[in-house]
Amino acid sequence: DRVRAFDPVPGATALLERMADAPIKVWSAAMAPSGPGTGASPAAAASASWRALRPGTALLAAPGRLLVACGDGAVELLELQRPGSRRLGAAEFLRGCPIEAGERFVTPAAT
Repeated sequence: DRVRAFDPVPGATALLERMADAPIKVWSAAMAPSGPGTGASPAAAASASWRALRPGTALLAAPGRLLVACGDGAVELLELQRPGSRRLGAAEFLRGCPIEAGERFVTPAAT
């Protein structure tokens, strides 16, 4: 809901823990089906539920999809933007900024 509520201004932003100096703007997202067999990494699929993972944990970052754990399952990030770049679909974004399953997004206020 934050992505839709903050579109277009001020925009929803998140930080990858490993890149805390480069906020990523999330322009578009959708709720994703959750649970084993939906394309999650083996570690995530082995979990009893995606809800057991910390919100912001990347569940799947390939091929061309970016699913992130949230309070009620998972959200698929569809369109993202790095500082100084243009909006990109998830597949194109991941080609330039690879994200591994298990990496964590945090809100700028949480850093």
